[in-house]
Amino acid sequence: MKYSIPLLLLLLTCLTVKGQEHTEEVRLCSIELKESEKTQEAELPSVIAFSGHPIIEGMVYKIMNMLVLPMNFKLEEDYNIIAASSRYNPTKRTHYIYFNPRALGYLDTSEERHETLSILAHEIGHHLSLHHNFIDTYTKCKKKKDENACGKCHTFELEADRFTGYMMHKMNISLKEAQSAYTQLSFNYDDSKKTHPKLEKRLMAVKEGYNISANAYANIPKTAEHYYNKARFMMMEMMQDQDVLTKENKKVLEDNYLTPISLLFEKAYELNPNFDDAMVENGMVYALLNNYEKAIKVMGNAIELEPNNAEYYKMRGFYCSEIGNVDQGLKDFRKSMELNLGGTQTGKYLIALKGIMVE
Repeated sequence: MKYSIPLLLLLLTCLTVKGQEHTEEVRLCSIELKESEKTQEAELPSVIAFSGHPIIEGMVYKIMNMLVLPMNFKLEEDYNIIAASSRYNPTKRTHYIYFNPRALGYLDTSEERHETLSILAHEIGHHLSLHHNFIDTYTKCKKKKDENACGKCHTFELEADRFTGYMMHKMNISLKEAQSAYTQLSFNYDDSKKTHPKLEKRLMAVKEGYNISANAYANIPKTAEHYYNKARFMMMEMMQDQDVLTKENKKVLEDNYLTPISLLFEKAYELNPNFDDAMVENGMVYALLNNYEKAIKVMGNAIELEPNNAEYYKMRGFYCSEIGNVDQGLKDFRKSMELNLGGTQTGKYLIALKGIMVE
């Protein structure tokens, strides 16, 4: 099949809505055809690596899953549209995203299909923003060339464009790739009486959304819990990395895990001086680093915060015994047993230390 392609420059994806008061479907297009001085017949490339539904569905699910939202709309193929469109059927109370797999394949520049992904994100942005509620505004702009209505349409389109940029960053796609479909399809023109803004405005909107995502947490101060949880996560990673848990890789273990973990715990109780859990866990890390002096000191700080915690005394007693500080070790083990009657493990440490003293 041949399509008439007037050296087209397209404006990204159609928002098509069937209104309750309309007898025919109204299209609020974000892809428009630009007639050049010369038109030509051309056949869209047939080398499309996907048949349609499965891959498109996977892309949409990927976006919705990242938003932790259900896919409460249906996907349908439509070879009569340029790329994609978001529609609402008020009779069925159903939302749709229609797509033309042949045209989308024409736009993609790589196997990753970032152009298709950005177009779908744009349509999902329309869907989530309920822009179908404003079909009268689009109609007023398109048919009556009302500049005020056109300005409102631009607002809706740029909202969907910002959403595109935001999601593309979330999916670790570069800004250049996020804007690729726009630079292929959109163009600059007098947009005062158009439903869609010109290219430079749309590229800026994509960039704004992209940067919002990139800087989402940049200015949020990190809490003690943030550093504590990050340290614990690294500890779990360390326990799963069997390659470094050997004597041969002791240096790697210390450099890649133990030292960074210790610094994170230190940051946690630096921000929250009452964070005894972070102190205790760092004591264990210090011990793994054979820095028992620091382990003893940090356990002393934890004991000051929790003077009736038997486990804390037992741990400090163990660290003391490791460096030959038998007297302090005995005191701590005795105190641990006083606070926790029947603590057999502590009793074993105590007996062992008494044996050292006898020797």
